Amino acid sequence: VFCGGMHDVLKSRPNRLIYPLCCASILASCGPPRVKLPPLKPAQAARQAMTTYDADGNGSLSPDVLEKCPGLRASLPTMDTDADGNLSAGEISERLKSQRATGLALTSVSCMVYLRGRPLEGATVRFVPEDFLGDGIQTAAGETGRGGSAALAIPGEELPGIHCGLYRVEISKLDQAGAETIPARYNTDTTLGQEVSQRVPPEGVAMFELSTK
Repeated sequence: VFCGGMHDVLKSRPNRLIYPLCCASILASCGPPRVKLPPLKPAQAARQAMTTYDADGNGSLSPDVLEKCPGLRASLPTMDTDADGNLSAGEISERLKSQRATGLALTSVSCMVYLRGRPLEGATVRFVPEDFLGDGIQTAAGETGRGGSAALAIPGEELPGIHCGLYRVEISKLDQAGAETIPARYNTDTTLGQEVSQRVPPEGVAMFELSTK
């Protein structure tokens, strides 16, 4: 299938070399839009993370400090390459570089949400990029269905999927009066975090077990 009326033009001037080249060019132009990697400078983002969270200036972020940054806290096991239990600017920068090295502009991610062990239907799930990443990486969102599953997408983006990055996760469900039914530690004061990259989360599915206790 060709775009426009170029098929007739090509048939009127048969050429074994020009014809396939023109076909390839036309088909490429008719394909889906190419998505570029969102702008991000790993070293700069890592320095900003340290500026924001390294209050004592010792050059590392402990697990207690990382409680203020759920995206980093969730990534500690894989990002802590020297296994000292803390994160340095170098470790953060290298992890961000590895995410970008995959070349993935968008990756498919869904999530499963359970409340007290049961699938949570009708909840809004938002993956909000950590502030130190800058403005390039966009928030993604989805709504859970009857099985507690939600497919995430960037509002306004033509193609499905979300950016690779470090996210704090907000899960909210309002009652008919507009009141929040989920504890604040899962939304306005969230403790939930998630890294998104190639093969992270496993199988492209993030799992969240919520409790009201």
